[in-house]
Amino acid sequence: MWMQRIAFGSYNQRMSEQTVLLGVIEFKEAKRIKAALLERGVTVHLISNPVTCSTGGCEITVEMHAAKEHLEAVQDFMRMERRRNLGDLNPLVEAEGLIFDPAQTQAQCPACGHQFSTEKSECPDCGLCFT
Repeated sequence: MWMQRIAFGSYNQRMSEQTVLLGVIEFKEAKRIKAALLERGVTVHLISNPVTCSTGGCEITVEMHAAKEHLEAVQDFMRMERRRNLGDLNPLVEAEGLIFDPAQTQAQCPACGHQFSTEKSECPDCGLCFT
């Protein structure tokens, strides 16, 4: 079965102990990633959880879980995917995970690393918008 539907509160405890939640992902993208990982011998589970996933509207999302012993292979695959998606862009690795917090007086742009006042909603260096 390519997707498992679960009722609210009935998540299998054994599965949660043996797997890692990789994230909530758009359904078509989750199927593509699942197929690519299966080619590499890694099985992932797509689970429709009504608490975390959407089933209506334009975008259907599912949780993607992988066995803990496959986590390194999944991380390697995701790094490869990231490099493929970025192409010729050279993002600042040290800027990953930066958060624009308007409660702070200064922010660092996660795209270019430029420091700027949070009174602005756009990086003055590269133009990245923050809303």
